[in-house]
Amino acid sequence: MNLSEVNLQISRIELSVDIDEITINGLNGWPIVRSVLYSLLATKDNKKEKISPLSFTAYQIRRKISINFTKSILRKKGLKKSNLNYDTEIIFLCRASHQVSIKGYAPKFDRVLDPVFSHLKSARHCQMYVLGIPKHKKYFFPKKHLARIGKSPDIRFMGLANSGLEKELLIRKIDLEKFQGLLARAEKDFGEGYISAKNLFRTNKRMQYIFTSVWYAPETMGYISAAHESGVKVVEVQHAAEIYNHPMYFEWLKTPVGGFSLAPDLFMMWNEKCSEIVRSSFSGGRKNMTSVVGYPWHDFYKLFNKINNPLNNKLQYSKRILFTLQAPTFESKKRIPDFVIEFMKQDRSDVHFNFRCHPNDLNARREIRELDYLDLKTKFEFTDGDEDLVESLTHCNFHVTAYSTVCFEAQICGIPTLLFGSESAELYRHEIESGIFQWTEGNVDALEKFLVSEHNMSESRQSLVSSLKLLQEGIDQIIPTKP
Repeated sequence: MNLSEVNLQISRIELSVDIDEITINGLNGWPIVRSVLYSLLATKDNKKEKISPLSFTAYQIRRKISINFTKSILRKKGLKKSNLNYDTEIIFLCRASHQVSIKGYAPKFDRVLDPVFSHLKSARHCQMYVLGIPKHKKYFFPKKHLARIGKSPDIRFMGLANSGLEKELLIRKIDLEKFQGLLARAEKDFGEGYISAKNLFRTNKRMQYIFTSVWYAPETMGYISAAHESGVKVVEVQHAAEIYNHPMYFEWLKTPVGGFSLAPDLFMMWNEKCSEIVRSSFSGGRKNMTSVVGYPWHDFYKLFNKINNPLNNKLQYSKRILFTLQAPTFESKKRIPDFVIEFMKQDRSDVHFNFRCHPNDLNARREIRELDYLDLKTKFEFTDGDEDLVESLTHCNFHVTAYSTVCFEAQICGIPTLLFGSESAELYRHEIESGIFQWTEGNVDALEKFLVSEHNMSESRQSLVSSLKLLQEGIDQIIPTKP
């Protein structure tokens, strides 16, 4: 099932179901259901991979053991732990997968929220947390881990049967048992996020804002729900250019008046096109719910690492290809397609591949290691997703991907992109037709031609602007300066 078919299925289900009947914690629960449907349908045709223990860092394993032990003690003793300072006005809910390295610095940076935090930390009392199992211990801007304590037995979905949802799934031959399992997990994640947030806020009456990203994760929606109960506003900071055609941002057909309570109050967007998509889907009659602040990470990165040329010409290989990997989703069955393998079987002394793992894809390494058993003549390496993307881009002069929005960040650096497969043909139709990105169905000749052709690096409709000044102007509009 490709992306268009996934979006069409979700739209038809939404139109056929009474979404107002579906509630969780007294609120419209459709955003969680829609998120679960997307996860289910996007991987419907792909075999589930078991996660290897080797995919986790030693620190992650230690932290997971420690977190599970702490959660069991808290549940047993019924403690309500809060490590939020009493004078905190703004908190940042960071994601473990957004923590990246900058060459020359041991501590990690959050590529999404650190630029925002750096503008607010001197004027407001701020505190940063990392959700999920953190990969690292040290951060450039101090961050605490926010452990989830446990779900309240009273937090559960209501009205699923009356909504007609399960009947609709059966009609569309969607695996009901698998859907129910994913929804139960989402219900648990939401509940744990909600209870953890309530415990976090209980001793603090000065909280005004939460900044987060990837709002559609059920755990994050739990924090959003608790924040709204406490009168705290939630701001989503865009983390990728993927919202075009992404069903958690795109083409919501039944947004209630006033919007969804599980969605953020305001979205900080990279450009006007992304802003327009969000406004049309989530406004519910609300105004000023988006602010265009650009993508400030590139300029923020330059404060810590000088970038002069996108490629060091003294490197051994004249053609260095950054290949940004995507986990098998939609119609994609493999991370590395056959035509790339065929290309690498030839002795190409001037070509080098860097396979960059997606930060959320824990099994990418296993597929890359299988390359060692093939008779490949072209040199390659792989890097983890926690290496900063700008760092990866400075060491390449070509970019290849199935459909990653890294193509737009490569464009900022003047690096051409070759896309492949049906998903990118749909997602980037305008850019492909304009010659901004190259595309192939999947053949060796297209890759060979890509490496020797002149490339059009003109601005696209999704072109990103990296500007700390634009970010500051956007923040000033959202949070008034203290007198």
